[in-house]
Amino acid sequence: MKKILIIIAVIFLILVGALFAIPTFFKQNLLDATKATINKQVNAEVQFADFNLSLFQNFPKVTLELEEVLIIGKNEFQNDTLLNVSFARATTSLASLFKKSGMSIEEITLEKPELKMVVNESGKSNWDLSNSNEPKKIETANE
Repeated sequence: MKKILIIIAVIFLILVGALFAIPTFFKQNLLDATKATINKQVNAEVQFADFNLSLFQNFPKVTLELEEVLIIGKNEFQNDTLLNVSFARATTSLASLFKKSGMSIEEITLEKPELKMVVNESGKSNWDLSNSNEPKKIETANE
């Protein structure tokens, strides 16, 4: 019985250690993948200085924190900064990361946001960041 408890304890410690180590050891890979994925999904240039991924800060939720976030328009809005945030945090449930139907974000926190919304002469707005021409439905918690 004592050997079984020791084996279970060792396995548990290895799993907890891995959960702490993955964001630390793979931070640059995660940072590059996050930037590439965001910039591929939106019709703008998204920049941020640093990020932190935590599985324990709001356990059992996953927390993603971004520092010095800038969203800069493309094409006719390339000189406009749509959003400038000193710190942004998003939380989601751990189970939501593995759903095939898509991830749902439960909470977004912005510190010192500066938002500049512009409509040009032709009626196009700088906040329309969608890459596709299809309208997207935004789901809310009340639906």
